[in-house]
Amino acid sequence: MRTPLNESAQPISGLVEVAPIAPKRFRLHPLRSSVVGALLALLVLELLFRLIGFERTQRGSVREIRHFTEGFATSHFGPDGVRLTGNLAIQGAPLWLIIGDSHVEAREVSDAATMGAVLEQMARSRGRSLNIRQYGWSGTAAPAYIVTADSMLRAWAPEWVIIVLGPEDVGTQPLETARLWRMRIEPDTSIRLLDVRFRPSAATGLRGWLRERSLTPSAMIGGLSRQSALFAQFTLRLPQVRGAYAAQGGEKTQEMGLIAHATVGALQDAYADRLLVVYASPIGHSGGETADPEESALLAACALEKVRCISTRESMREERDKRFRLSRGFSNTAPGEGHLNAVGHDVIARDIWHALVPPASADQ
Repeated sequence: MRTPLNESAQPISGLVEVAPIAPKRFRLHPLRSSVVGALLALLVLELLFRLIGFERTQRGSVREIRHFTEGFATSHFGPDGVRLTGNLAIQGAPLWLIIGDSHVEAREVSDAATMGAVLEQMARSRGRSLNIRQYGWSGTAAPAYIVTADSMLRAWAPEWVIIVLGPEDVGTQPLETARLWRMRIEPDTSIRLLDVRFRPSAATGLRGWLRERSLTPSAMIGGLSRQSALFAQFTLRLPQVRGAYAAQGGEKTQEMGLIAHATVGALQDAYADRLLVVYASPIGHSGGETADPEESALLAACALEKVRCISTRESMREERDKRFRLSRGFSNTAPGEGHLNAVGHDVIARDIWHALVPPASADQ
């Protein structure tokens, strides 16, 4: 007689095998995993930027910028956009003003390595009191320097005004792509200055938060004069300009000469006899034995307008060929390319010094 199976009966060991119950594991959907990973990556990048790069912090009235895309440097700017040199100002000392684009803004080098800082150090080591004020606005050209002339001269009453230009300043940039202000040469050969500054509208919430943390240094943009005059007094002497470049031939060469002449002439009208124009030659790891077309056009315009003008080509080439030091490029960029490094700033500072200080007293 069979005994009915009791539901509560335990299986006989060795006859019935019971499979263990596996614990449940938490698994994210692939799409959710991607989203979480992206958010974590953004958080890490944000922390890195706050530590080493592009983070603006306010210390009193000083703006600090940490830069790492070309070299590794920490730079400081005053509330009006002036680049600080790290040297104490000397009360009552003569003042020189340096104005230019991102090469003068010089985020890629430390405060003490800028051309302004080197000039102050050179002068003071020779027993001469000198203060430097250095303003650079990335992507700008001569029109911005012309517009801001009145406010700069009133604010600082400089002994000399040094305008640093490069090849792009003699091309179409002043007419087509320059930030803040551009230039137009009218049919009657007068110069018209066009205001292309960005004026953000009031925004709140996320848009306002993003705008406040924009990579655009608003303090430097605000440092420009807000005057509304759009016409420069300077008018091109067109026949002389065309005649000066006729021998070189080519429509592009004559256009370059026209832009160079408009730039130099309008700068002279703005700053008068205290002006020094410096051409920062793009000397790389090779070449530079002869002047490039932009340098030739700028020097010819300076000669025509009788403006004091120098080129750094020979000094930078000598630094490269005799001392094996390049004036552009950094440890994390291509050699000889990009912005001026500490060597380039040093070369420009020495060229400015020798151009403005008489030889008899330059090394005293």
